[in-house]
Amino acid sequence: MEEAELCSRFEIFDLPKEQKVTLMQWPEAIHAQNAAYTMVVFRMAIQYCFSLLVQLADLK
Repeated sequence: MEEAELCSRFEIFDLPKEQKVTLMQWPEAIHAQNAAYTMVVFRMAIQYCFSLLVQLADLK
């Protein structure tokens, strides 16, 4: 779907202002959550790699 078509459908709903504001904030919240998940996965990967290097080097 085109962005313009989505915007026109959004305007047709005639939602109260509070609900429109909430809907407009969803993408920002989703991006923030994805960034947090990405950071967690990255840190877990770094910890896994470090653990693997320690095991391979016998630095227990």
